[in-house]
Amino acid sequence: MKTLFLVDLQLSSLPLVATNSSLLDFYIRLGYFGACLGETADLDCASTSSGSKDALIARVLENTTNNTPSSASACFLNCLTGVSNRGLRLIATWQISFEYIRRDMPTAAQLLSLMSLFDRQGIPETLLRGHYRQDTSTETDTEADRGADCEADFDDDIHTLTSYSLVQMSADGGELEMHRLVEFSAKKWLELSDEMWKERYVALMDSSYPVGRHENWKVCQALFPHAQAAAGCRPGGAEALEAWASVLFKAAWYASEMGQYGAAGSMDASALEAREATLGAEHLSTLASVSNIALVLQDQGEYEAAEQMNRRALR
Repeated sequence: MKTLFLVDLQLSSLPLVATNSSLLDFYIRLGYFGACLGETADLDCASTSSGSKDALIARVLENTTNNTPSSASACFLNCLTGVSNRGLRLIATWQISFEYIRRDMPTAAQLLSLMSLFDRQGIPETLLRGHYRQDTSTETDTEADRGADCEADFDDDIHTLTSYSLVQMSADGGELEMHRLVEFSAKKWLELSDEMWKERYVALMDSSYPVGRHENWKVCQALFPHAQAAAGCRPGGAEALEAWASVLFKAAWYASEMGQYGAAGSMDASALEAREATLGAEHLSTLASVSNIALVLQDQGEYEAAEQMNRRALR
């Protein structure tokens, strides 16, 4: 018999076995929520309609936010295409957990939202602390008060997310990891919600990712997967788009130093396009992107194309 593990945050973590739809609903109504993440998770139910998307949406609407229908939940599940019935059932269960966290532990939901934009492995804890909360401080709060609140909330929020098995902490406590299903589900959710998270993520990566000089290679290597993830988070606003281009420019610099010319060329091209749109063709940052592309072409032996780009940069 395959097992679905559900976590009760009010009691100590207990592995419970759910073998059919009615038992799963029973645990949901009692407040037991969890992530059906492992290959052992099985939501194949006795009900003949359990594989139907409409039936799944109805169950999510019935069991979230104190039985108050959530149009956002319906939109989220309806937008999923190309997902197997089994995958959809797992995602629907994730959605129930996430709705509960958003309602009762909003800062934990904010942390998960930001984390979902990183590469799912090796997320540095230092990049999360103090960077995910929507500001709830008052004018009378001192800087020390705000810092202490952020530290306490972060520890509580990490405890919440790890208790739900939505994230895992590394052995040394310095990095976090998300299951691929959690990452996929959270990203899909964000696509339907706030552009703010993309803007916050690219701003955070721009301030954290150094230029690709030799003395920065260790940091560049550690953060490179997250810079690659940022490439898929193109924001809409001009200021955020400029920050996004800066991240790609610096990551492309490092990639070219490592001989990863395909990745470097793709990032450089995206950075150049964004800088032309936001800064103009003659801006120094735009011309720096042109020079980067010329260097990548030259390193690949495409000398004529490199010369054309160099001429453009020197105009």
